[in-house]
Amino acid sequence: MKHTPRTRRPRSAVRLLAGLALIATTLTGCAAAEPGREPAHASGRPVVIAVSDTSDKQQIMAEIYLRALARESRDAEVTVVDEGDHENQIESVASRTSDFIIGCTGDLLHQADPSRARDLVAEVESADTDTHAHDPTVAIETFESFRRSLPGGVTATDQSGAEACEDSPVHGKLPQQVVPVFHSSLFDREELEALDYYTKLVTTQDLDEMAEKIDDGATIPEVVTDWVGVADTDSGELGDSDSDDGGGFSGVNG
Repeated sequence: MKHTPRTRRPRSAVRLLAGLALIATTLTGCAAAEPGREPAHASGRPVVIAVSDTSDKQQIMAEIYLRALARESRDAEVTVVDEGDHENQIESVASRTSDFIIGCTGDLLHQADPSRARDLVAEVESADTDTHAHDPTVAIETFESFRRSLPGGVTATDQSGAEACEDSPVHGKLPQQVVPVFHSSLFDREELEALDYYTKLVTTQDLDEMAEKIDDGATIPEVVTDWVGVADTDSGELGDSDSDDGGGFSGVNG
């Protein structure tokens, strides 16, 4: 009986194949973990968005974010907190008292880094007459200073073009672009994109008009449903037909 000689692979080739197998296993493991949220947030607990009981505009934005997250099949709920317990919003996220808050760039900078906020106000006031709180360069510097002031584990989307926070101590002195703040591990890529999309889409005029409708007796889900339908149509996005009755949030400024 004739035996076919068995070809022996050189040791270097064996080591190479073993190394490639190890790399493949490692990459597969990484792919399974990327870019999902951390296991604590995959347990089904809703994201808790904390808003002030005195701010219709925060409550409107919260309803908008509920819709954005619902489109990504992420459960969320809104809790309305007393203004006295809502003074340092960023600290509430850092301490995990809240998952998610909604504020404005100048006001949040004033909360997180009062010294930098004072310096920036002084820079604006001492600049030439063409520089003011609504100057684009001031808006960028305020936003970047705010981002740098965030503690570890806390992040934000890009800022909105919409301004709010009329009651802030630095209103009129620093830009007040709306921005959500949350735990950096809270959302996956698609959820972040949805939040960022609506943050950039809403305008100051939109917020003012929705707040006025609430003053006239409309509910927050009603005004947000109307706005989302028009905004998505104008931007080429499909409206959410499942949200006709709004999300689970109906609180208004009493």
